[in-house]
Parts: sequence; structure tokens; C-alpha cells
Amino acid sequence: MVKLWRRFVWIGLIAAAAQPLAPPTSQAQPQTAPAASQAAADPILGDYVGLDGAQSMVLAVHPREAGSYAFVFRATPNGQVYNIEAERLASGAAEGAVDWRGGSGVMRVTPRGPGVVLVWAPLNAQGEPDRAGTQSFAFVRRGVELPGAPRQAPPRRGEKISPAAFLGGYEFWEPAAVEAGYEGLSDVDRDLLRLYPLVQADVLWKMCGAPAGGDGLAEALRGQSVTCAQISEAMEAGQASGRFNAFKTQTAAQRADALRAVECGRGMYRDAECAAAARRTQEIILSLQSVAGALQALNP
Repeated sequence: MVKLWRRFVWIGLIAAAAQPLAPPTSQAQPQTAPAASQAAADPILGDYVGLDGAQSMVLAVHPREAGSYAFVFRATPNGQVYNIEAERLASGAAEGAVDWRGGSGVMRVTPRGPGVVLVWAPLNAQGEPDRAGTQSFAFVRRGVELPGAPRQAPPRRGEKISPAAFLGGYEFWEPAAVEAGYEGLSDVDRDLLRLYPLVQADVLWKMCGAPAGGDGLAEALRGQSVTCAQISEAMEAGQASGRFNAFKTQTAAQRADALRAVECGRGMYRDAECAAAARRTQEIILSLQSVAGALQALNP
């Protein structure tokens, strides 16, 4: 399991993790003990943020009466919040029924290492879990710093930021900090990011979870022919179809090229290395791929 969790580290924490999900007021009893002491008594309780293929997801597990649980689950930033009544299993996991992704299913949450594994199993026509459609998602407890997390501090609104710092840190920042960072880039730096549609789509996805009031999101959406709702839908479709991981891998490659372009502009690499990065960037430009096109690739 240690290797599994470390494999998820580079993705960073999800944009939607800015605030914990509150328990349902009509069902879940309020938590009266600190989260750390509750987790020690019952390791499944707590607030979690998704990793890797669950990067847009947030989950909270609250106690209910008689040893049962309330799951509060959201799959995408600004998406629907699902309140799920769950029962404790003998294995230490908890399980509840929920209508999600267009059908009924069962959601099971099992403690694992510094977080939980969420398994979603849709029900077939016979009302039984569909093994072929079952998916697993990894979550880490909110506030846990996994090995390898970057140390780039998130920017504050009004601060100027270099494109290298933005590219190296935005995945690990909360949505409002990503928007503040985007606003802190120069016009030239923002134009540079627009050359890399996968990176721009990834940045937009993060920024779409930011509270209203900033100027960065509107500027980033300008001319892209997409909305935050369409971005959120595409990301969730990619997770459901299994294409999200490929999107993140390809985005990481484009981000590396963008970072190399910035560093080459500062004379930090040899001409041969910079020439190779320039060729890859030219290929991206000539492909005429857009943010809308990048999102279409996520749909099955």
C-alpha cells in the first residue's frame, strides 16, 4: 500500500478540497471530539480529498446513531452533494446505497493507510453489483502531507508570480490560490500557457472551484468556448470512462514542455535541449488543439 499511495503523490490534492463537507443536518450527529481523536477511535471517520483518478472528489464520513455512518460525497467542484446513509461492515468498512452516474449502486469506504479507498459498484438489472462496472478511488485524509509534496507556497491575491512557480505549484493549491496565481502572471506568461491546451484545461478545472469575485477565471475562459459546467462534466466523464489518468499523464508532459520553455528563455538549459522542447511546442501549436478539444477526448 505504501507504494500505491506514493504513486498518487505527484497528482496533488483536488481543487474542490478548499472546504470540508459538513454533515447532513437532518441525519448525521454533530462531531463533538477533535478529528484526530475520532480517527484514533474509528479510523474511517474524517474529511478526505481524492487522489489521482479521484482528484475532483471530496468525501466526509460522519458518525450516526447505533454505530452507522453518514457519507457526504461530491464528485466535482460545484457539483451535487450526495448524503448517503451507510452501515458498518464486519470488515471495518462502511457501505451505503446511492444513485450516482445515472443509476443505482453501492458505495463502500474502507480505511487504508493515511486515507480510505472508495469502491463504487453500480447495480445490474438483477439488483446485484456489476463487477465489470466497479471502480475504486483513493482518498487521503485532509491535512495529511504525503511524501514528495512540493514546498511552493500558494500565492495571495495581488502578488506577482513567475510562470515557473505557477506551473510547479498550481496542482497543489486550493482553487482560490490558483486563480490568484493566474492573476499574478504577466500577460505574456498567460499567453504562454494558452499555447498548451491540456495545461490550460487543467488550470481552468482548478479555478472553476474558486469562489466568485476574482478576475482570473473570466480571463482564463476568454476565447476558450467552454464553461465551468462543461469542464466539470468532461472531467467526471473522463473518470467514469477511465480516460482521466491518460489526460493527467499527457497534461504533465505538456506542463514539462511549458516549464522548459520558460527556463530556456532564462538560459537555464543547453541549446539542444531547448530546441527539442521548442519542436514539441511547435507541434502542439500546429495541431490547433483547443481546450474544448482536449475536453472532448475525455468523453467516451
